[in-house]
Amino acid sequence: MDAVQRLRKEARKYGYLQTNPYCTVVDSGGYVEILPVNPAYIYVPAYDPLIVFGPPRAGFFIGGAISWGPAVVITAGFAPWGWVHPYFAWGAHAIFFDATPWSRVWVNRHYYFQPYAHPWAHRPGPRVEVHAHLMPRR
Repeated sequence: MDAVQRLRKEARKYGYLQTNPYCTVVDSGGYVEILPVNPAYIYVPAYDPLIVFGPPRAGFFIGGAISWGPAVVITAGFAPWGWVHPYFAWGAHAIFFDATPWSRVWVNRHYYFQPYAHPWAHRPGPRVEVHAHLMPRR
C-alpha cells in the first residue's frame, strides 16, 4: 500500500492524476485517494506506467495519459450476497469489507471462505500442448 501511495503522489505531482468526470482525487491526511463520483459505478483506469509515473516532457499534453472505463457496476442487489462498503484504511494499512478488516486468520475463516460446488480436479496424464503453426510442413 505504501508503493501505491508513492506512485499516486508521483502521478499527481506531474499532473496526470486529477479529478475528472469519473473520479475525484482527494489528498486526505497525506494519502491520495481516488473516489468514484457515483459509488454505484467504479471505472477502471488504463495507463502506461512509463508515462504516468515519470516527469512529462516539455511541450507535451498530459491530459489524456490516463483513460477511464469500462465501469464496474455495484448495485444494491449485490449487497445481500456480497460485500457492502469495501474501502481502504490507508493509515492502518488495512482493507475493510462490511466494516470488518480483511485478514486470513482462523477466527474469520467462515466469513471469507467461498465453498465451491465441485472441487477442481486434475485431469489424468501429462498436459500436452500442440502448436500447429510451429510444426514443420510435410
